[in-house]
Amino acid sequence: MAHSISRIRSYGIAYQVLSVTMLLSVFSGTGTAIAGPPREMKLDMEFEEFENEFDRQTARGFRLIDVSIYQVGTRDLYSGIWEERSDPAIAWRHGMRRDGLKEKTEELAADRYGLIYIEGKGGGGREKFAGIWEPCTGLFPQVWVGMNSVEFKKKYDELAAQGFQMTSLSAYELQGQILLAGLWNKGDEFPEAVIEANLTGRQLAAVVRRKLDEGFRISRLSACLVKGQDRYTCLWKKMDGLTQDVRVGMSTAALKRFSRQMDQKGLQPVQVAVFAKGNQLRYSVVWEDNSDAK
Repeated sequence: MAHSISRIRSYGIAYQVLSVTMLLSVFSGTGTAIAGPPREMKLDMEFEEFENEFDRQTARGFRLIDVSIYQVGTRDLYSGIWEERSDPAIAWRHGMRRDGLKEKTEELAADRYGLIYIEGKGGGGREKFAGIWEPCTGLFPQVWVGMNSVEFKKKYDELAAQGFQMTSLSAYELQGQILLAGLWNKGDEFPEAVIEANLTGRQLAAVVRRKLDEGFRISRLSACLVKGQDRYTCLWKKMDGLTQDVRVGMSTAALKRFSRQMDQKGLQPVQVAVFAKGNQLRYSVVWEDNSDAK
């Protein structure tokens, strides 16, 4: 059953599960990319190490923009991306159950902080959430969590009819099925958005090629393992002038190799999603040049 954790506002999306074939990645754009604000990606940290990294990056003017939380054995590990920004400080919390996320969202709303990013995790059969909040002067998002695909499609259509657009999305595995958590908001500043859900790596590769050609760029990438199979869900937004390269299901060695290639192209990581497959970690990363994004 889907649960609302906030009564504040939301926005809409097109939901579809595609069946296509092709391979892992696509580079959009030509010439030499010129990177936007500096970013740093840190991988596979235990919680105390992640908290220390968060404090270190905050002190030097970098803000957490993306985080992946995943279980390896009985341990939770964290990977994150920080970007240099002059924006006010953000609030970050993790390990919350549904009630905890609702309470924290309401508590921070009283201080005019709105939830802008949500990450769900179902490792070990226990559903937990992490969130990023930032100072908010406009409408607060509407937040729905724990939806299966049918519930999500219904909620999406309902909110789209009210003029809402989706601003953040997380797909995660819980007891053998994919559940979704999403944020919706309303306003002219939110671009057209589309969801492609429950894709294999090969399907995602074909979708990436098509959506880039249509002028969409990945705003959020989720990856999880469901009954031994990789599954990917993307939130796409209409953005012109943004170069992206997407690689999914990489080993540690492949990630190092592609990271060097992206650096040579002038692209920086903007999203990371990690899951454990057997005793191996698998990394999915979106790199981009956002210097000319609109």
